[in-house]
Amino acid sequence: MRTVQRLAIVGAILAVSACQALPEFRLLLVSPPNGDSIPSSHRCTDEGTVQEPDEGTPGVFFSWTQIHNATSYRVDVEDASGALVGTRTRTGAGSTSACVPLSMTPGTYTWKVTALRQPPFPPMTSETWTFTIVP
Repeated sequence: MRTVQRLAIVGAILAVSACQALPEFRLLLVSPPNGDSIPSSHRCTDEGTVQEPDEGTPGVFFSWTQIHNATSYRVDVEDASGALVGTRTRTGAGSTSACVPLSMTPGTYTWKVTALRQPPFPPMTSETWTFTIVP
């Protein structure tokens, strides 16, 4: 009986060790921070926020973490009523940011990212964060 108990304990230790060695499998949002305020004059490119008023596109620059086996990522932006007001898909495992063109109308919006992954892995969606466009 003691041998069986010891084997069970060793098996449990090995299982915990293996789980701790696995990479992070959660899709995490990075920017803009949850609850952030963004001026309605904001402009961006896929490389980030631009400072010059005549450069880039009216919109918001979003970023997130890379996820295992992702082939592309889709960013969805909804207004307070839940209507989809902006979406953008980036292809490639390392595509972890995007400028999403928006009307920049003041109000509160939500955003989330969905990672599309290689079969047999199902898509993975992040949690939803908010931001507010201010005049």
